[in-house]
Amino acid sequence: MPGNKFLKALAGQFGLSTDAIPDPDAPPADPLTPAERRQAEIELQATLRGKIVAQRPRVTVRDLDTDAPDVPAPVSGANPAREDGSIDFAALYAQAHVPPAKFTAEQALDIIKDCDPSDAARKQTIKVIATFGKNVGATPDEIVVDAADKQDALHSFLGARNDELVVFNSKADEQVAALLARAEQIKQMKDAAAQQHALIQTACREEAARLEQVKDFFRQEISIP
Repeated sequence: MPGNKFLKALAGQFGLSTDAIPDPDAPPADPLTPAERRQAEIELQATLRGKIVAQRPRVTVRDLDTDAPDVPAPVSGANPAREDGSIDFAALYAQAHVPPAKFTAEQALDIIKDCDPSDAARKQTIKVIATFGKNVGATPDEIVVDAADKQDALHSFLGARNDELVVFNSKADEQVAALLARAEQIKQMKDAAAQQHALIQTACREEAARLEQVKDFFRQEISIP
């Protein structure tokens, strides 16, 4: 069943057991006692707090369908994107193989963020940065290259994430469509059952009325309840 496959994929990404997701071909399980049901709820809540809150890796299209095509990824290893949408930029740059800089673009930013916008102040700040860089063997050109390399890594990462999201959304839409189709099928079955019941009800009432004629015919001759 597509819905169960989707739920199992999500549960696997979150590190949760898929045993609780019903298998349509499996025989019905024995009902739980109230005490067993309460214990199961406590264990599930503990699992959710201990695993989902601690870490929730992103769900990709390959988690929805094992036959899905390869999705381009900008990096390998741990996901630098955090659950709250923030980014571990150091991890992103490392995975993108940005070479370490003796004097980084971020260090330059710390110096120039309060710089006066005048040209004279800018040139003086560049001299200060050049002096700092010289002490560690770095030049302004190398600082600019570090900034450009990190921009390239960011653009590559975001582009691949965009591509991945497009494919993921396509697969998710397929799952939603399958669930909606199943819901429509169940609704049609429900409507058909209601229509059948209405016909049965009418038939039974008509037959009861027809039989009532027999009772009416003999009512004056014999005692009929």
